[in-house]
Amino acid sequence: MTQKEEVITAFNLDVPNRLPVSIMGGGVWTISQSGNTFLGLSKNPKKMADVIVKTNNLIKSGIVFVGSGYNNFHIAALGGLVKEKASGAPYLDAPLISNVEDLKDLDLESMDTDIVVETIRDATANVVDSIGDRFMVTTTSWGPFTWACQIMGIEGLMINITRDPGLVKEVLDFSVKAILKFYKPLLDAGVIEMVSLAEPSASGNLISREHYKEFTVPYICQISKEIRKKGAYTFLHICGIINDRIEEVGESGVDCVSLDSNVDLGYAKEILGRKMCIAGNVDPINVMANGSHEDVINASKRCIELAASEGGFILMPGCDLSLSVPMSNIKALISMTKTWRPS
Repeated sequence: MTQKEEVITAFNLDVPNRLPVSIMGGGVWTISQSGNTFLGLSKNPKKMADVIVKTNNLIKSGIVFVGSGYNNFHIAALGGLVKEKASGAPYLDAPLISNVEDLKDLDLESMDTDIVVETIRDATANVVDSIGDRFMVTTTSWGPFTWACQIMGIEGLMINITRDPGLVKEVLDFSVKAILKFYKPLLDAGVIEMVSLAEPSASGNLISREHYKEFTVPYICQISKEIRKKGAYTFLHICGIINDRIEEVGESGVDCVSLDSNVDLGYAKEILGRKMCIAGNVDPINVMANGSHEDVINASKRCIELAASEGGFILMPGCDLSLSVPMSNIKALISMTKTWRPS
């Protein structure tokens, strides 16, 4: 069984022969490890793909997230300006809209002519051609709520959740269309078998459970239903604390949810175990970045004890890789696939 087959087995809530294990994201980390910058690769899909393939051949992550950390370039294709930081993921210089009239001016067709978006898509296809028979290869997007926050600005969207919820829902409807537009060529051509949505703005650190139910779940459901029609899986990552909305996560229709390290993994397994695959949740900072090889092994074992029984589990860091994570710690995480077997 290949690592890709192990991941698919977990998505289908079955027990694989070996433990499915993967990094979470890792796009910025991978490009940094190679000595390149994203902008330096942003017009060269072959070189971008080569960097990703070379890195994954070293670490052997079960899922390869092409372009992760660079989701703001999808939004920049609609007229935004992206600025790179000295370290970490680039950010949007300013919101794109403040009202419905501004929203009408955004043209989704521009995504298909944007060179950076096309580079990400083409690099994804190249990575699939190289290693897609052995690893689950995908590319990433913001989830609909985070897309909306980026379009309006987090402050503007949060204010309008109570002041003008109708506007927020129009922006969310647009965000769903934008996400599906980004993935459409890859799904229509059968290039990818999984989409990856990141929803850092939908955690309990930013919005209430009630607002999560109203402004996040229905829109993730729309996307997951459309992705399923294409015969692909939907993977969702939510940063931060979501212990109070685990049941609502289970209503979103995704195939796998990736949980941050501050989420009670045992509780999540209890609630979601027969609804969807869960992934996580080794501490990305205290363990993956700052811990020893032994710390990674011990933390991984703890996650396995809490969630691996009866299948439907992928061992992962609880969030994206920081630039300070040593490759030796990633290899320690991945090595768990060699020692674990179903009981």
